Amino acid sequence: LGHGPELGLEEIKRVAELNMIVAEPLRSHEVDVNGQEETNSENQNVASPKIVNEADEDDDEDDEEETEEEEEEDSSRVKTQKKPSKVAKKKKHQTIIEKEKKLSESIIWKANLTFYSECGINAFDVVPNYITSNCFIAKIYAQLICSFFRDYKSNGLPVEPSEPFYIMELGTGTGKFAFLLLKTLLEYRDTFPIFAGGVPLKFVYVMTDFADKNIHYWRNNGYFEQFISQGVLDFARFDATRDDSLHLLQSKKVLSPSTIKNPLIVIANYLFDSLQTDAFRIVNGKLEEVLLTVACDVEISKAKKFIESQDRTWTNRPIETEPQISYYPPHESLFNEILTEYTRLLQPVGDSSFLLPTQGLLLVEKLLRLSGDNLMLISADKAYTHANEFAGLESPYIEVHGSFSFMANLHAIGLLFERHGGVTFTNVNSSEDFKTCVFLHTKKGADGSSGDFKEISATYQNSVVAFGPDDYFLLWKSARTKDAFPSHVLSLIRMSNHDPDMFYRFRNILLEKICGSSHRNNIVKALNRVWTNFYPNGSQEEDIPFALGRIMFRLGNYPLALQFFDESLKLDPQDHATFYNVGLCKEHLGSLDEAIVYFNQCLAKNPTFARAIKRREKVRDMIVQRKLNES
Repeated sequence: LGHGPELGLEEIKRVAELNMIVAEPLRSHEVDVNGQEETNSENQNVASPKIVNEADEDDDEDDEEETEEEEEEDSSRVKTQKKPSKVAKKKKHQTIIEKEKKLSESIIWKANLTFYSECGINAFDVVPNYITSNCFIAKIYAQLICSFFRDYKSNGLPVEPSEPFYIMELGTGTGKFAFLLLKTLLEYRDTFPIFAGGVPLKFVYVMTDFADKNIHYWRNNGYFEQFISQGVLDFARFDATRDDSLHLLQSKKVLSPSTIKNPLIVIANYLFDSLQTDAFRIVNGKLEEVLLTVACDVEISKAKKFIESQDRTWTNRPIETEPQISYYPPHESLFNEILTEYTRLLQPVGDSSFLLPTQGLLLVEKLLRLSGDNLMLISADKAYTHANEFAGLESPYIEVHGSFSFMANLHAIGLLFERHGGVTFTNVNSSEDFKTCVFLHTKKGADGSSGDFKEISATYQNSVVAFGPDDYFLLWKSARTKDAFPSHVLSLIRMSNHDPDMFYRFRNILLEKICGSSHRNNIVKALNRVWTNFYPNGSQEEDIPFALGRIMFRLGNYPLALQFFDESLKLDPQDHATFYNVGLCKEHLGSLDEAIVYFNQCLAKNPTFARAIKRREKVRDMIVQRKLNES
């Protein structure tokens, strides 16, 4: 590939042995000397066996273990609805708890709220979120927001330079996306516009959620202190279905239509697919409502099990459309108007099915009021964005992932913005039905126009349409070849904007081949940038600092390896493997007494760990020999 020769595996092993480092990973199980797998039982409370193994020169037996590759789940909840899924036969009939209810009024929404409220960030151990929480998509959002800043100024739209532009994230969850986007926005600060009098644009990012456990986690995990100290971050509890204003927890300010002076930027990732919605069909040109019957023998207080075990059936009923559609009461006339629009759009395409995002539409109306009709909304979701995508669909598809979600109807959100005179950017060619959309509605300038938003249009075309978050996610899922060289991995890490999960996917390739790579210095620089993007996702299995530590150990950079292993211990202070690795680092750095301490701590966690016993004895011998030499 023009990068110079790469060493083969045998050469790499020889280089490793010269450095007294033979490090092989063990993750899902240990392998004994006879090659038998020894699976860790869930009841044994054994730490994950993630060992840096150093072969002793005086060992007679082969002490290497082969790499075991992990099975990794898709971190996406993208699901098409083009064909009705086959429903598995249930072993028994369950008790019907509600019969033929409007979808928006079903009991299932209560279960969803209970799940997120009780689980806090641990919900995202089972709810997929990587596709909306990586460095690549954070960079795209930062580019879109900066383009909006510059367009807003160049269009001559009204602004109050002394007040910040508020960026409000709805349903922030773990906080990982907020962390990454804030870092990137601050890197782009030099590109922000300057207003009259030399006043630079100011912004404040507001992380919101309705789950108090999530807010407590953000405010106490230490990762946001740098942003709080710079005055660019605040927090608020906000229920998208109930609240009309935000009470900021840091500044004690209240955000309301009277206090927000500049455009409000709202981020809503994986949100609209989980808000209350109603279901409809067009059959033989006639509009029908789709009602839900739920049967379940599990109490709703056990939300996750309730969601996973319930039986759902759908019933269609005709809706009277003459002289006009009046399915919803007069105070919800907006919904009737959009139903009428869908009837008009879908009658020519044949039988169709669509969801009307009632709660999502109300939320957008609320955000428009909150912003004084000065709103930028960015949303990434598994979604439909064009009316022709509803053709041929049958019953609504519910995706279960601890909680549940539907395919979001962002086309309806676009219709609402257009009714208000706004602008919509959607990608018709998006992969896997995952869409990233931008909706704009701004105040008018002195000429009575909002302008043309040329820069954000170009940014959307280049950063979303040409190769966007959906394309990146497909690449991330498929890029797992064992034949990759470190130079290939370096390119992928750079392309991902130094995403820790992209690194983690290729950690074993780097571990095996980095010593023989002519790119190792550039890789080390890239991995240091990867570390600056690390954010703990609660009880995640991916121990990024541990993986970084092993690679630095392999390279003989023991001080840096030690720093990463110390960070790993902060995430999991019970893992015997990490104590063992810290002991190895201390040994190589000449701190033999400290190495003994860490080997002892390793054995306190796992008394039968043979390598730690053996290593401890060797270091004790080294200490005795050192004292003899000194005497």
